[in-house]
Amino acid sequence: MAMPEFPRNPRLPIPADLRDRLLNLDENRITLYERSRCPHCQAMHDSYCGRVKRLVFHGTEIAEVEFWADGEWDDSNVIYPSQVYYEDDQEMPNSIAVVPYTG
Repeated sequence: MAMPEFPRNPRLPIPADLRDRLLNLDENRITLYERSRCPHCQAMHDSYCGRVKRLVFHGTEIAEVEFWADGEWDDSNVIYPSQVYYEDDQEMPNSIAVVPYTG
């Protein structure tokens, strides 16, 4: 189950006040963005993951995830890690590969 690659150039940077709220740390030093990220695509979005094309279950556990290719799905409701974290962020989780915004 390979993770999808994030787009190299997200459409637009997110507003600074939204970024600040997403990077606000809770008492466990976890950001709102980290708590809200999708377990499938690792980005943040409302309701369902539009990147997921198909889920295969084994009982109640997800056994396989198939993703839509770039350009084949609507990502207008997605906030990508590269829109929230910048290369010089000190609070950036080690688990994220950041692609700098070059728009």
